[in-house]
Amino acid sequence: MLRGQEMTLAVHKMRLSDDPNLALAYGHALRTLTVPSVDSVGSARQFHPRERRYLDSTTLQHQLIEVRASAFRLLRRGFFESLSLPEVRGRGGGVVV
Repeated sequence: MLRGQEMTLAVHKMRLSDDPNLALAYGHALRTLTVPSVDSVGSARQFHPRERRYLDSTTLQHQLIEVRASAFRLLRRGFFESLSLPEVRGRGGGVVV
């Protein structure tokens, strides 16, 4: 950010059970990583593995784009299937819709 700029952030909390597509995208983007950690007790230092969980934002973004595109395709398909278009006879006698 540059000096003089302001940042506005809006937080919207929701349960993953409210949106199955979001839950699926979130679950697909959730990662687990094991990293070394040093514990110092007195003068002894010991390494311990620790699990860290993080969200792969690139994967989450890709999944949400795919969900939106898929929903649009289904919506568009349903829209065109719901239209009652008149039948038009082609030259060979076949029906053109």
